Amino acid sequence: MWTLRMSFLLIYLQMMMNMAFLRTGFCIGKILRLLLVTSLFLMISGCATADKDGQSAKVISPAAALEDRQGKAREQLHQMLDDGQVAQVLMRIDAYRLRFGWQSEWLDDIEEQALAGLQLQYEAAIAGDNFEMAIIALRSMLADPSESSITLDQKDINGFLQLEEALFQQHLAAGRGPLAVASFMRTLDYGLPSDQMMRAGLELIEQLRDSFAWQTVLQKMAQLGQDPAVIRSNYSFPQVLPSDQVPGVVTVWVDKGVKSEGGVGQLDRMIGSGFFIDEQGHMLTNYHVIQSEVDPTYRGYSRVYIRTHESPDTRIPAQVVGYDPLLDLALLKAPVKPAYVFPVSGIKERRPGSRVYAIGSPVGLSNTITSGIISAVGRRFFQLGEAVQVDAALNPGNSGGPVVDEDGNLVGAVYAGIPQFEGLNFAVPSFWIRGVLGRLYTPGMVEHSYLGLSVFETMEGLEVIHVITGTPAAVAGVKAGDVITALGGISVTSLEQANRLLMDTRPSELLTITLKTVRDDVVDDNGKVENDGQVENIEKPGESQLIRQRIQLASRPERPLEETLANSSQFPLNMFPPLYGVIMEQVRSGWFSHEYTVERVLPGTIADDAGLSPNDPVRLRRWEYDEEQGVVGVLLHVRKRKNGYMDSAVMIPASVLVTNIL
Repeated sequence: MWTLRMSFLLIYLQMMMNMAFLRTGFCIGKILRLLLVTSLFLMISGCATADKDGQSAKVISPAAALEDRQGKAREQLHQMLDDGQVAQVLMRIDAYRLRFGWQSEWLDDIEEQALAGLQLQYEAAIAGDNFEMAIIALRSMLADPSESSITLDQKDINGFLQLEEALFQQHLAAGRGPLAVASFMRTLDYGLPSDQMMRAGLELIEQLRDSFAWQTVLQKMAQLGQDPAVIRSNYSFPQVLPSDQVPGVVTVWVDKGVKSEGGVGQLDRMIGSGFFIDEQGHMLTNYHVIQSEVDPTYRGYSRVYIRTHESPDTRIPAQVVGYDPLLDLALLKAPVKPAYVFPVSGIKERRPGSRVYAIGSPVGLSNTITSGIISAVGRRFFQLGEAVQVDAALNPGNSGGPVVDEDGNLVGAVYAGIPQFEGLNFAVPSFWIRGVLGRLYTPGMVEHSYLGLSVFETMEGLEVIHVITGTPAAVAGVKAGDVITALGGISVTSLEQANRLLMDTRPSELLTITLKTVRDDVVDDNGKVENDGQVENIEKPGESQLIRQRIQLASRPERPLEETLANSSQFPLNMFPPLYGVIMEQVRSGWFSHEYTVERVLPGTIADDAGLSPNDPVRLRRWEYDEEQGVVGVLLHVRKRKNGYMDSAVMIPASVLVTNIL
């Protein structure tokens, strides 16, 4: 049969070559003959190979394919166990059960080994006096997807109490007062600490004149059945005025050498402010003030100094300890004895209209106090967290300085202003400072926990509109359209709530995530899913169901969406929702343009502001990503339904530093 097919093919090709001679002449016909002979050779080779493969190929049954897939998964999980990636193993086991419907004894066996591995990590962390890692391991062990919320028994409570007390003593011995106060206050969440820790904690709070921490402790003690009056009688907290706090503020100078402008050399300086937070000479400032000290892309000269209240004409060398580009914070250390230390434990919610004071060095004028009010809260200017807007007069040089209330409590740290609009200034709230402070004491860049997905706030929860490839969310099988209803057993309805919960976690930690999802593909070989407590409302496939699974948090990159854009020659369809807030369906793809239909426009997004609406035909003509500015722009030709389907062109820019990523 194969010989007969080749004979017909040869006759056909010969006829084509003869026609080529008649139509195009000898030279062109000769070229065509060469091309046709080459094609014939490739066809014959392909046919022979196909025939050979066809003789040896076997049809694989679905059961055999599933067995092969599970075998590879089992091998991969065992390799991860050998490498100590026990949290990753537990996350993948949940994904296999919930997303693929695998219910096998070998999964149960591997899960037991992984939990035992977590126990070993917990014990090793305690033995190595790494109490923070021990707390992470203990929280990971308590992440149980079969429970709707985390329930602590007395053994778990005692474990957290012992770890927090050990951590308190460790911070206290190292002179890290703010971290010791934070650990002391966390201890009260679990119960009463030892008498020794109670005395040491209250004395430290009094020493730091931390009135907010004092009030919080009194409230928690009352909840634990203690009489606040007895405690109050032994300690005193005199009122602190902003003028008393000025000695704790410094001017930060970054010497960047000489820059040439128009052929003339000029001194290149960056001026900011900072404030002491412990007796060891640690101070907070803005990351953008000292960026040249740590930015690997900066190639020039850079040295950072401070000038204190007592010696405004003396430059004291300082060094960068930790820094956080996402929250624009940095921790410096200088060999000085602070005249005043700011308490940073405050997490009090601020209301618009509250009186505030900003202390700093505007344009280098040190010891300057300006006053104003809180204009607004919850401004989303960070990728992570929110800002407080103040109307106090701030200028270049104020960046990194403290903003305090009338009682001397820290409201936040000045981080930026908008040059075009005088009087619009912002501060990083004290809550976010407290949440990241422990990591700032660790040298290098702060690592934030990261799920790897983009969300949109809805009445039901946080709807997933994009899942970033290769992230924990992608590995766990989370899909666009799923709705996050809880993290760590705590209900979430807003992006702020989710960010606050993630702030208290660490990369590599296991966290339980609760999702409302449609699970058409989650069935076993018999078309059923066994309900082991991880799935609720599973009566009918295709209906929305509530699932809980463990997910191992990763470290958040500075620009989570950048890798996808930088590696794409065509604009990725799944980038429209996180960047522009529009969900598109592609209907045609060509060399020079791509055609879509708008399926959904998310309210309050860029697409909504641009006037797009469902069923609008859209043609993408061009797109460009400016890596330096972090801005992506798309040129769209839109036939808006609202405008009678009249064709119009619109260029829409968007920053990759979006605020909707968890």
